[in-house]
Amino acid sequence: MTHFRKRLPKDVVIPFNEKVIGLAKNESSPDEDPPPDGGGVPSSDMSSSSEEPNSGTILMDATCAPADIKYPTDLNLVNDDRELTEEVIDKLREQCSDANPRPRTKREICRKRYLEIIKHSKCGMSKRRGALRFLLNAIRRNLEYIAGLREQ
Repeated sequence: MTHFRKRLPKDVVIPFNEKVIGLAKNESSPDEDPPPDGGGVPSSDMSSSSEEPNSGTILMDATCAPADIKYPTDLNLVNDDRELTEEVIDKLREQCSDANPRPRTKREICRKRYLEIIKHSKCGMSKRRGALRFLLNAIRRNLEYIAGLREQ
């Protein structure tokens, strides 16, 4: 609409806007009789919908998105999973009766490799694939440790 409003003079745009607003008000007036088919909403649905209160919020603009949602890149997801498996290993070790030494999960090395790639905006695909392979191997190793600790 703004594209047309810029090109049309004010004496054309103002009556047009008033007519659109008037039509919108007439369509939503409560005086009108309901359609003969009942408006397409069965009476059983109307009673259940009036009992439930509204909950949540709705985003009306498609360009809006909550800021707390992280964009899921492969490395971010794999690193989050690696950290979760390490937490599971720590919790399982606490529950074991005998004090086994902590498994070699290479936490510091994995974190360092992850940060090397993430901090560079333009990183080569081969380096990114290598870091992803390294982190996936760390997850595989952690899952093997978890399976061994579960048996104990």
